[in-house]
Amino acid sequence: MKEGVSERIAARVHYLVCRDICIPGQKQLVLTLPVKNRTENSSDLPLFEATRERLPRLAPTSWKISATSLGDEFMLNLKGGKLTGSPEFFPLEVDQIENAAPQKATTIPGGFRLHLKKSNQLLKPIPRLRGVMVLGDGMAYQLDVPVSRSSSHAQSIKN
Repeated sequence: MKEGVSERIAARVHYLVCRDICIPGQKQLVLTLPVKNRTENSSDLPLFEATRERLPRLAPTSWKISATSLGDEFMLNLKGGKLTGSPEFFPLEVDQIENAAPQKATTIPGGFRLHLKKSNQLLKPIPRLRGVMVLGDGMAYQLDVPVSRSSSHAQSIKN
């Protein structure tokens, strides 16, 4: 790339706007920037660094994460993490959980269980729960968990 020319960066962004209900949206974004052969110190550098620290991370490999489909809810179990404040799950796929429903967290040995109410729009069993888990300390983790189906509550307690 030669200095003085411009480069175009484009992205299609998918998002959810939530309050009482969640409304999906999407937008095509384009940014054109001039090419420079030298770097300059930016006063915005701390803002970029702080934002990078808040991006969801991969869940630690030491965590044991499982999900079970039981009746009208999913139970998301996380062992190895600390329950600080109220954890919250934000699904990647629409119409899997009721986004406005409370997500009750209960303590289990070595971690916690999060109860997620299934969406009324969910028409068939799902193989995986994908999304972001935000813990009470503000740390966010990407999750991609297989969902097992359980016919009895007793089986889910064992997990």
